[in-house]
Amino acid sequence: MPHMTHLLLVLALIAVIVAGFHAAAPFMSAFILAVVLAQVMTPLAETLERRGWPSGVALAAVFLLTLIVGIGALVFVIVSLSEFVADLPSYVDQLTGTVQGAAPGLVNSSLLANLLSNLIGAIAQLVPTLLSALGELAGLAVLSFLVFAFMLWEGRGLPARLTSAGPQATSVLQRAYVYNVEVRHFMTITAALGALMGGVMAVFL
Repeated sequence: MPHMTHLLLVLALIAVIVAGFHAAAPFMSAFILAVVLAQVMTPLAETLERRGWPSGVALAAVFLLTLIVGIGALVFVIVSLSEFVADLPSYVDQLTGTVQGAAPGLVNSSLLANLLSNLIGAIAQLVPTLLSALGELAGLAVLSFLVFAFMLWEGRGLPARLTSAGPQATSVLQRAYVYNVEVRHFMTITAALGALMGGVMAVFL
């Protein structure tokens, strides 16, 4: 009996831990985003400092640049969804004309228009859900930028503090440096591929 009780307690603890990770998933995503942003943008701040910018000004400029790009991307998505909803009624006529042109006389125009209207109405009902999700995403983005600002500011003095803590901390610092280089290399490749695919899609469209 004690073994069964112990097993049940272990299973209950595992369930609590899994539920905790599930509940904290959005916040972990925001934290990971902040870590990646700090790793990617720190070299830019270091470059500005080497060119004579004061440390505080360089960090503030990098943070504002990242913030402007993030807000611009969010606004672009929201405006695009809003324009899509506004243009939905015109899509009914365009799709109806396209189908009738492909199969003239074989499709009942009123039935087709009704089906397309129902389809587009269903899509329109999904848009508020997407906008609500974007609102939650904006809240997590604010949290990410706050953590990013903290990391960007505190990260400048972290290597010196770790170096003064002893040889074990120096080893940790060296591994962290290798990790940062690999992450930046990965992000550079990802950005290049994304820019390439974006250019191909722009030309294609």
